[in-house]
Amino acid sequence: MEVGIIGKLCTKLLIHTIIKIRFIMQAKLYVLFFLFSLLFSCREGKIIVKNMNGEEKSVQEIDVFFQNLIDSLEMPGLSVAIINDSKIVYKNSFGVTSLNTNNPVTEKTIFEAASLSKPVFAYFVMKQVEKGLLNLDKPLYEYLPYPDIEYDERAKLITARMILLHSSGLPNWRQDSLKIEFMPGTNYQYSGEGYEYLSMVLAKINNVSLNSLDSIFQVEVSNQIDAKRLYFNWNNDIATNKATGHTNNEPTTNGKDYKDDNFSAAGGLHTDIASYANFLISIFDNSLLESGLQTEMLNKQIDLPTDDINKLLIGASGWSLGFGILLADNSLCYFHGGNNDDFQSWMHFYPEKKYGIVLFSNSDKVQSPEFFSIFFDFMNDGISFDFSKLN
Repeated sequence: MEVGIIGKLCTKLLIHTIIKIRFIMQAKLYVLFFLFSLLFSCREGKIIVKNMNGEEKSVQEIDVFFQNLIDSLEMPGLSVAIINDSKIVYKNSFGVTSLNTNNPVTEKTIFEAASLSKPVFAYFVMKQVEKGLLNLDKPLYEYLPYPDIEYDERAKLITARMILLHSSGLPNWRQDSLKIEFMPGTNYQYSGEGYEYLSMVLAKINNVSLNSLDSIFQVEVSNQIDAKRLYFNWNNDIATNKATGHTNNEPTTNGKDYKDDNFSAAGGLHTDIASYANFLISIFDNSLLESGLQTEMLNKQIDLPTDDINKLLIGASGWSLGFGILLADNSLCYFHGGNNDDFQSWMHFYPEKKYGIVLFSNSDKVQSPEFFSIFFDFMNDGISFDFSKLN
């Protein structure tokens, strides 16, 4: 690396100081160490982070923005990672894990990913397709009938593809009994219930119990992409490092002392910011799936209805097998939000540009017009939030 004018000046200053130290034996060693640090600082310069359009922001500028954002919205904690050219170029944590303890959020802090669990699980599903255990278009009842909906003949039409693109006809969550609300495959309706059914099918075809499915996920997904803190089952790491959720600026009982052993594909992933960012990098580098399967997974599979909230607010056009899709500056952007109430999250990425951003919070403030409008405006990633559509 070329040192440059400033680096040369630093070098001359360092040499001059070393000569003086030869004759002044009582000089303090910390001066030398300081000057070495100064030299390397002059050579390396500031770390620059680019957005989707290539616009540059300094780490310091981003730090100040997110700190001001959580202060203004009174958010307890936040973790953020930004990816440029398939590398994590920005990673930082803000605030506290709990307003009761005021312990700081760090890079080791684990959050509930909420519905950001779904894209990760979708890749796990595609691994079963790759292994030949699952056909995306074979009715799921042929693998495992679902007693909760077998009273309805339309249940025999539901496939894994329909569940991943949210056209199964199942609701997001049941109120009492589970009901199919329209002919499967004919419309889009976001459904966590569908993902839960599909997880049961994956357990069945792998000959394990549902709560043992995470062990296969660890081998086939997590350990393959340097994302070893992607967990669908509770463990000691979560119990030690999980943040506490917050609603209305009050801590909930949902923290590291709240143990939930249930495997939930729809919203049960626990992870840290770097592990999830590395999951996105595996998409950019196509390091997890056969290229044909990844292409199929990212292709738009269904158009969003005109009254869909994502279409209205950010101009989303459709859904792939795991992600929402929108077109920004003639580039395909993939996105997903997460809302477990006291834990909320967001991510979006441009695979062609190998750019992405992911953030986790232990509060109910991310999925709000205030957060999104400020966040999208600062990042200037081609996504805007249309307040007028809320009227």
